[in-house]
Amino acid sequence: MVSRPSYNNISWENNIDLGNNDITDVGTLAAETIDAENLGFDDIEVDQVVTDVLDSEATAAGALQSDSLSVEGWNVIDASNYGYPGDRSGGDIMELFREFPNSVFVLPEGEYSVQSELNWTSPNDGYDQLQVIGKPHARLVVDDQNVDHFAWLGNSRGGAFDRLSLQNLTLVVDGRNGYDAGWGRFWVDDTVQNRNLKLEGQRAHRLEEGGKFGYFCCMTDPAGMGIHQNIDMPDGDIPSVQSDNTAIGIGAEPSHVGTNLWLGCYLENWWGNGYYVKDGTGRNVLVGCEARNCGNANIRIGYSDVVIACRSVWDDPRGVDEIRQGVCFDADEANGTAVVGLRIIKETGENATARMRAEARSATYRDVYIENQTDQRSLQVTGTGSNPEQGILALDGVRIIDGGDGSINTAALRIDRENVHLSNVSIDCINEDSYRAALQIQSGSARITNSRLATNGPTYAVILGTKGGWAEIDRATFTDTEVTEGFYLYGNDDQIDSLEIRDCDLREVGDVFPANSPDDDAVNLTRGVWRDNLGYLGETEWGSGGASAQSTDVAPSSTDGSWADVTDYGAVGDGEADDTDAFRRALADSRRVFVPEPEAGYYLTDTLELDGHVLAGESAESVTLGFDLGEASKPVGIEVVDTSTVRDLGVMSGRSRWNLGAPWSGLRANGAHEVTTERLAVRGFEYGLHLLAREEAIENGQYGIANVVDCVEGVRLEATEGGRVDGNAFSGGRIGISSARASEADALDRETYGVNFHNETWSAMTDNTFVAPAIDGVEVGARCTGRYNTFVGARCSDMRGEELGIVFDDDGPSQPRYNNVFGYDDDGEEPARIRYRGEDGIGEDLRGNFAVANGVPLETGRINLHEEGHHGAFVSFDAESREFVFESEGTVVGRLDAENGDLRIAGTVEENADLRSGAGNRTH
Repeated sequence: MVSRPSYNNISWENNIDLGNNDITDVGTLAAETIDAENLGFDDIEVDQVVTDVLDSEATAAGALQSDSLSVEGWNVIDASNYGYPGDRSGGDIMELFREFPNSVFVLPEGEYSVQSELNWTSPNDGYDQLQVIGKPHARLVVDDQNVDHFAWLGNSRGGAFDRLSLQNLTLVVDGRNGYDAGWGRFWVDDTVQNRNLKLEGQRAHRLEEGGKFGYFCCMTDPAGMGIHQNIDMPDGDIPSVQSDNTAIGIGAEPSHVGTNLWLGCYLENWWGNGYYVKDGTGRNVLVGCEARNCGNANIRIGYSDVVIACRSVWDDPRGVDEIRQGVCFDADEANGTAVVGLRIIKETGENATARMRAEARSATYRDVYIENQTDQRSLQVTGTGSNPEQGILALDGVRIIDGGDGSINTAALRIDRENVHLSNVSIDCINEDSYRAALQIQSGSARITNSRLATNGPTYAVILGTKGGWAEIDRATFTDTEVTEGFYLYGNDDQIDSLEIRDCDLREVGDVFPANSPDDDAVNLTRGVWRDNLGYLGETEWGSGGASAQSTDVAPSSTDGSWADVTDYGAVGDGEADDTDAFRRALADSRRVFVPEPEAGYYLTDTLELDGHVLAGESAESVTLGFDLGEASKPVGIEVVDTSTVRDLGVMSGRSRWNLGAPWSGLRANGAHEVTTERLAVRGFEYGLHLLAREEAIENGQYGIANVVDCVEGVRLEATEGGRVDGNAFSGGRIGISSARASEADALDRETYGVNFHNETWSAMTDNTFVAPAIDGVEVGARCTGRYNTFVGARCSDMRGEELGIVFDDDGPSQPRYNNVFGYDDDGEEPARIRYRGEDGIGEDLRGNFAVANGVPLETGRINLHEEGHHGAFVSFDAESREFVFESEGTVVGRLDAENGDLRIAGTVEENADLRSGAGNRTH
C-alpha cells in the first residue's frame, strides 16, 4: 500500500509572475479590483506594435521559400538600356515585359507609361515568373482607358504562376477621367514577395468597370507563401450606396490554400470591402495593417486567418444616402481564427461596429479595443444557436467604449451564439441618457468572468433571454449604475434556462431584478445559482425549486441549504482517516459540495466521480485532497464524466515515485463536455490534468490552473478510437517539475511535458487555446500535434534535456498545421525554442503554423526540402545586425531588418543596399 502523503508544510509554489507576458492572472483577480482605465487599451499604437512584432520575429513557420526569387538563371533587364528613360517616353513599358519573359526588370526612378495589360494566365504560355523593381522607386502611369489592371497572372483552375516579386512601385490611375485600374489578380503556387507598392488616384469601378480588386493574391499550393509588405492604397473607389459593382481593396478568394502575410498595409475608401480575405482554406496573416472607411467591411476575415496589431476606423461624415457604410471588423466562418491586438474606432455608420458570425467552430480574440460613437452595436456575436459543432469563441481582454443611446439597439454587446466565453472584458456605456444595456445574451450561451460592466443611463446592465440557453457571470463588477437596474429576464416560455451569478460586486446596482421585468421574475429558471455577491441583500425566487437567492459575502457552508459540507458527512481531514466515503455521500446527496480547510489534509483511497457537480474548496493553497490509488477502482483522483466544476482545490498523489507502467491522473475529464476548473492545483501524478476522449468528444471546457507540479505530463490531451478534444481553453498557472524531483525526471526513458497532445489523427485535436502557461523543469514545454490550436503568452524556462519549448511534432498521423503561437518567451534560455520535428524528417505535413516570439531567436526547424516540393527556410536572429536571417541548405537567401521591417532577398539585382527603400511601415 502506498504510504499516506504528508500534508504538513506543503508548498504549492506561488504562480510565476505573468506580468511580463501582459496577461491578466485570471485565477486570482478579484472582480472589485478591476480598473478598466488601467487595462492598457487606450495606448495601443499600431505602428509601434508592428515594429515590436517584427522585432520579436514574426514568420510563417514552415511556409517561407526565401530563396525562390534568386536571379540565377534569370535575365536582368535595365529599362533605361532599352529606350525607357523614365519620362513616359519610349512607349508602353508592358511591351518590354512581354519581350523578355521570366526576367528581372529594374526601373530607374521616373515615370513609365502603361498602355496595355500583362495577361499571362497559363504556364503553358511560357510565362511563369516575374520580378519588377523600382530603383529606388518608379511610377507606372495608366495611359489607356482599356487597361483594367497591371497584370493578371495565372488562374484559379490549376494554371498558377510560379514566382512573383514587385518592389518599390506606384501604379497611377485617374478613374474619374476613364483610367480605372488595379494592380490585378495573381494566382501563384510558389512565392510572392511584393513590397512598397502604392495605388495612387481614385478609381471609378462602378462607372468604368476596371478590375474589381485593387490587389488580389491567391497562393494555390498549400505550401505556397506570399509576403505583401507596405501595400498602400489610400485613394480607394468613388463612393456608392450600391452593394455590388464596387471595388475591393485587397482580396484572397476560395482558390487560396497557402499562406499570405500582409505587413503594414493601408486601405481607405474601398466601397466593396477593404481587406476581403474570408474565403478559401488558406491562411491570411495581417500584421500592423489599417483600413479606414471601406464599405461592407473594413476587415473581413475567415477560416484560420490571423490578425495582429491592426486598426480599423470609420469616421466618414457622409450619410447612408451617399455611401454604403460598413462594419469595422467582420469574422465570417472563422474556424481557428486568432486576433491579438485590434483597435476599432467608429464615429459614423449604419451597421454593427464589429461582428463575429456564422458557423465558426472556435476563435480567439485578445486585446481588442472598440470605441463606438454610434447607436449601432459595438460588438455582435452570432451563429446558429443549436449547432452542436460550435466550439468556444473566446474573448480575453476586450474593452468597449459605447456612446449609443439605445434608440436602435438595446445593448453594446449582443450574443446570439453557443459557447461564448468572455474574460477580462470592460464595457462602458458612457451616454448618460442612454437606454443601452452593456450586455445582451439573446440566445445561445455565455460565460463572463473577471469583467466590468458600466451603464450610466436609466436602463438594465444585462438583458437575458430569449430562446433558452444559459449564462454564467462570475467575478464581475457593475459600476456607475446608481440609476441602473440589474438583470432583465424575459418571462414565461422565452426565459433563459440557466443562470449563475457568483462573486460579483452589485453594490452600485439599483435593483438586481427590477419590477418592470416580467412579474414571475426568475421563477421559470430550471437552474439558478447565486453565491457570494456583494451589495445585494434582497431575495428572489429561483427555479422550480424556489431556492432563496441572497448575498452571503462568505464562502459557501453547510448552513447554505444548497451546499453539502463534506465534514457534515464525516470527513475528518487529519491526513490519516480515510475520507473517501464521506466525500461520496456528500456528492450523492447534493450537486454542490463544499470542502472546508482541513486540519492537515483529506486522505482518499478511491476515485471521486463528478456528474453535473460543483466541488469547491476554500483555497487551493489550504485544501488538499491526497489520493492513495494503489487499490482504487480507477487510476484517477477526480474523474469528471459530465458537465462539472472543480475550484479552489489541491489534488495530490500519494506515490513517492512515478510509475509509468500504471499511470495515475490527478483530474481526468473522461468524455465530458463543458468542464470548468478554477484555481486548480495538482501535484505528483503521472498525468496532472488529463482530457481523455474515447469515441466521444471533449469540447468547450474552461480549465483555470493555479499549479500543476511534479507530473510527468502536466496537461495531457488524449484522443483515441475516433474521439476528439476540441475547443477547450486553458488559462494561467505554473506547469512543471520541481528541483526536488529533477533527478527522477532525468532518469526516465521518455520525455516529460508541460502540455502533451496524444492523438491518432490531426482532426482529433483542434481549436484548443492556452493562455499564459508558465512552464519549467520539463524537457518539452508543449508538444502540439493538432491543428488550429493557439498558445498566447506562453513562457518556457529552465528546461531539461534538449530544452525544447513548443514543438510541432509530426509523428505520422497527426500532421500539425495552422497552429498559432503569440507572445512566446523562453526567458532567454536558449535553446528553449519553437521547433518542428517529424517521424520521417520535416515534410509537407508541417506547414502553415504561425509564431511570434519575444526577443529571442525563433527556430522553425530546417525545412529545406524544395526539391521534394516542400517550402520553407531556417530562421535565426543576428543580434549584431538586428536582422532575421533566412537560410536554405546552408546558404543565406534573405534578411528581414528588425528595425524597419525591410526585407532583402539575396542575389537580387545589383547591391541589396541600393534596392532598400528605407520606408519601413508608414504612419497614418
